[in-house]
Amino acid sequence: MNELILHHYEASPYSEKIRTILGFKGLAYRSVLQPQVLPKPDQLALTGGYRKAPLLQIGAHIYCDTNLIADVLERLKPEPTLYPAPVAGASRMIAAFADQTLFRIAAMLVFQPQGGGTARAPEGMSRREMVGLLKDRTKMMQDSRVIHVPPDLAPTHFDSFIGPLEVQLGHEGPYICGPSPSIADFASHHVMWFIQNRANVEDPFAEYPRVKEWIKRIDGFRQDPVDQLESAAAVELAKKTPPPPPDQALVEHPEWKAGDTIEIVATDYGFDPVQGELVKLVGNEIALRRIDERAGEVIVHFPVVGYEIRKPA
Repeated sequence: MNELILHHYEASPYSEKIRTILGFKGLAYRSVLQPQVLPKPDQLALTGGYRKAPLLQIGAHIYCDTNLIADVLERLKPEPTLYPAPVAGASRMIAAFADQTLFRIAAMLVFQPQGGGTARAPEGMSRREMVGLLKDRTKMMQDSRVIHVPPDLAPTHFDSFIGPLEVQLGHEGPYICGPSPSIADFASHHVMWFIQNRANVEDPFAEYPRVKEWIKRIDGFRQDPVDQLESAAAVELAKKTPPPPPDQALVEHPEWKAGDTIEIVATDYGFDPVQGELVKLVGNEIALRRIDERAGEVIVHFPVVGYEIRKPA
């Protein structure tokens, strides 16, 4: 197996999801810290436009979106599994809810204005950095298809989830779906981690002791990278590691065929297209081949769910 390189930034909740999964599976990885906001020249050299965090790099293969990254890590090391057989389907559905809905509620809790004023910068972030982050995310969310929760309703919406989670952990525990961790835990945990580390209240889980203990259990899986790698060095590494030739049988779709020039665009927000040659479309994975002046020939992978394939304009 080629070494795993995680492109992330420390405050990224979705990156925390993958950091804890890597620790859970005991997979060593190298760390590349990317900026929170644009410009991200080294990341875009690898992806061709995709700007979100995290990315998983394996040689010249670049994996985008935590849903696909989790599946890739499961393929690389099936045990311990993220998808225990008795609850595989349920854990995926809970994870999808946490990633797509619960996180939006959490973002409103973290950045909502306090006392009728402006939003206070979370701990560890300067006011100037927060303003820059909000401007960047506002641009990313332009024309978003995500359903937003009004800030004043966010606490009620969040309580409607956290209360049942407290009860669930009492019945089934010590994890959401029973005795073993699953993808439901890691996807839900990164939302709690986001709130706990950046919320404008002293202890958002004071009334939920089982949730607090569960957060600590998942926190315990997190492990440090083996080293830090400069982002420019990761780009150079991709250039020195040519990907394998395409397998024509890996495209199984009535409309698209291997070799088609396509672009892939997120369907929810951050509509930055990535253009290239289709080399894989099977199951929940799309991959395209692209050539970059700095990164050379790379294969960029996305999940099917949450992304649209279309002909370039």
